[in-house]
Amino acid sequence: MKLYRADGIPVVFDLQLEAEALGCNLVWTESNPPSVVSHPLAEGLDLSELDIPSENDGRIGIVMNAARELVKSEPEIAFYALVTGPFTLALHLSGTDIFMQMLTEPQRVHTLLRFCTDVAKTMCNFYKKAGVDVIAIVDPMTSQIGTEQFVEFVAPCASEIFEEIRTIEAFSSFFVCGDARHNIEAMCNCRPDNISVDENVPLDYLRDICLANRISFGGNLKLTSTLLMGTPLDCEKDALECLDIGGNRGYVLSPGCDLPFYTVKENLIAVSNLVRDKYRQDIVRELSRQEIECEPLDIAKYASGDKVKIDVITLDSSSCAPCQYMLDAAVRASESFGDKVIIKEYKIKSEEGLTKMRQLGLKNIPAICIDGRPVFVSKIPPLGDIKKAIMERLSAKENLLQQISYCIEKGKVDAGMAYPPELKGQPGVDELTKMALEAGYSANEILSKAMIPAMGIVGELFKEKKLFVPQVLMSAMAMKSAMKHLKPYFSSGEIKSKGVFIIGTVAGDLHDIGKNLVCMMVEGAGWKVIDLGTDVKTSTFMDAVSENRGSILGMSALLTTTMAEMEKSVTAIHKEYPEQKIIVGGAPVNQVFASKIGADFYAPDPQVAIDYMNSLNLVS
Repeated sequence: MKLYRADGIPVVFDLQLEAEALGCNLVWTESNPPSVVSHPLAEGLDLSELDIPSENDGRIGIVMNAARELVKSEPEIAFYALVTGPFTLALHLSGTDIFMQMLTEPQRVHTLLRFCTDVAKTMCNFYKKAGVDVIAIVDPMTSQIGTEQFVEFVAPCASEIFEEIRTIEAFSSFFVCGDARHNIEAMCNCRPDNISVDENVPLDYLRDICLANRISFGGNLKLTSTLLMGTPLDCEKDALECLDIGGNRGYVLSPGCDLPFYTVKENLIAVSNLVRDKYRQDIVRELSRQEIECEPLDIAKYASGDKVKIDVITLDSSSCAPCQYMLDAAVRASESFGDKVIIKEYKIKSEEGLTKMRQLGLKNIPAICIDGRPVFVSKIPPLGDIKKAIMERLSAKENLLQQISYCIEKGKVDAGMAYPPELKGQPGVDELTKMALEAGYSANEILSKAMIPAMGIVGELFKEKKLFVPQVLMSAMAMKSAMKHLKPYFSSGEIKSKGVFIIGTVAGDLHDIGKNLVCMMVEGAGWKVIDLGTDVKTSTFMDAVSENRGSILGMSALLTTTMAEMEKSVTAIHKEYPEQKIIVGGAPVNQVFASKIGADFYAPDPQVAIDYMNSLNLVS
């Protein structure tokens, strides 16, 4: 504390404290926080059998004693209490089933959240008696649900907790990690004193909403790409950018989440010194002027409208033969569509072309991108393939395949399922797939013309924050109900997969929600998936790659503290297999980090990963 001279610091960053006291089993590692590995309510325990924890349960007493000692020894520092938010605690207790239960059994979820709210209020009172100054409700999993669900399930609980914190005369903070932009306004309506986020939420976006609601805001120093892996100067630049955006009113400069265990101490000292040295700020600001990065492409806006945009990214079609052929193929393929298609060449010799290439996430050229998505990369496709890709963006046939596609999009599994309400009693994907096979549609047609496009749409809506984890899981369940009817055709050879995709969560990380979601969506996109599970060691990744040459490898991480393991695995695999394509993703991962560790591609969501994989044109 004396070394970093922080104005405030958490007593402990452990979102498993309450879960452990309530019976969840934890796994501990040397360099990571503990992880929940069991969910009592999913294993048969009834909620009525659980009691609100006391200060003597689990490690709660140890933490409270630590809080009392810290407050006494450092009276000038504002100590933060981190209380697990009701939704995240509910997820610990019940497992991922809660996402679907929000749609199918809402009252059950409300009852569970009522209990978790009482647990949080009890913890707030424990911390207040220990003398802490700020009580932060940390509910990271709320970024995975939509605003409508947040308002229905989370907001009443959070509002009640913040009212309790006011009653006991403490300050409050509401922390969420992940891209929670869609819920920031609703979080403000819960009336916390502060809202803090990680780097997934732009600081200016948070600032504008919080100040309009007269709420303090905090964040979002980059945990891995700067604090863990960067130099002191990198960290100074990051901190200065945050300070310039945050301003002098209501802003708290802080890391976006818990610091990785091996964060470089010199980096933290550099940030602390910069905050207190205006002259140093001027120097760093001048050093940063030449390093402006291009803004990422907003696919939702770019692809809007009734026309299809085709971008041909080239070195220069006037001097590069492959580039010329690629551009010519795109022009000829679109002629029959008239003014429904807009074509533009971007030459990377120009600043505009180089920026566009970076925005599209391209590694190789020439390339044809349709509505902001790389479709044909490096290899010049037949005219028929380009026409087909354009047609798929312009229209869809009205038939059984379209009905299957629609039900997958809506998460309608079968006629007996009440969800979604507007399709209650109607045939679902299960019945429609059997009907399509009986009507003479081939298994390959059902997969390629209904299932894969439907999951593609779901993926795009998820990427655009128009769908969230509960809805996507229902769509994936619907897709699986169709897949069971098509499995025999895979073994017969009628259906060929696009390739092999290996995926696992890196060593030390036991979180699997995001990984499982990727598995379901990639399988729905026509790929064979090999799921290595969680806590996957580098040697296990290496063995899987060795046995499946020509595959694509995906690595996931949710904990910032496991990012170093991801780097180790990527480095080791590329050393042994330089040609191996590796995609990385997960809540704390970003493009800067992916580039630094040498990953081939960064996927912020499953659909981006699928688009990239499809662009590689692998043969299974």
